[in-house]
Amino acid sequence: MPVQLKRHLRIFLAFQSAGMAKDIQLRGMFALTLIGSLCYFYLHFISFKLIISRFHFPGWDTGQLWVLLFTFEIFTYLAFFFFWRGLQHTPREIGTGTFDVLLSKPFSSRFLAFFRNCSLHNLACAIFGAVYLVLALVKYQIHTSPIGIVLYLITLASSLWIFHCISVLFVCLNFKYGFLPGTSGVAFEIQEIYKYPATIFNSSGFLIHLLVIPLSLLTTIPAASLLLKPISIPLLTTYLSSLIILSIWSQYSWSSALRHYSSASS
Repeated sequence: MPVQLKRHLRIFLAFQSAGMAKDIQLRGMFALTLIGSLCYFYLHFISFKLIISRFHFPGWDTGQLWVLLFTFEIFTYLAFFFFWRGLQHTPREIGTGTFDVLLSKPFSSRFLAFFRNCSLHNLACAIFGAVYLVLALVKYQIHTSPIGIVLYLITLASSLWIFHCISVLFVCLNFKYGFLPGTSGVAFEIQEIYKYPATIFNSSGFLIHLLVIPLSLLTTIPAASLLLKPISIPLLTTYLSSLIILSIWSQYSWSSALRHYSSASS
């Protein structure tokens, strides 16, 4: 493992350990936040159950839809766990100038800005989702394979990276326009799109193909990978193109924003 990667991994683990230790010490607050997160978990569960009982999703049977839902739950809570604290604090720090502290550190400013210590209750709910996912595989006798599991983990990590890149693009607006609190949660506020199969969005509308389908693929691709379910070439191309384009675009925007911030604070 490269030395730089080891250093970043060590810092990341230190961040998470500090956050978890704080949650453990504040047991009452942790219990309340966990209850709140579980309420949202079961709200998605109940609403999804009502929807799939009334509507048909071509190409997806009931068991596969539950795999998709619990993939959505895992994805959403991991996104909260990894990114939410950074998304809350970074825009404020850019507006107040305290972002200079991150720039003074001998590490990637993007890494320090977004991958901070997060709440244990989000990780607990993600693990809860994984347990439900396994139960769904058993209940509906859905067979997968080691290759499917590996592909699931790889595509889930790729989807989280795409989600991060989208968030970075919105946060970069704070460098140019000042503190914009709404930029912290944009990628979370459209989470309903992630919950349903990308194959149901068959509209020929330009915005559907540009925005809705790529976002719905963030959970459709991992779920389909676990199920060893064939994915059409256009959808797979859209997913890979989104991964590449957003990775390059977000890095360019972040680097450009840092230059703008430096000149503004000098």
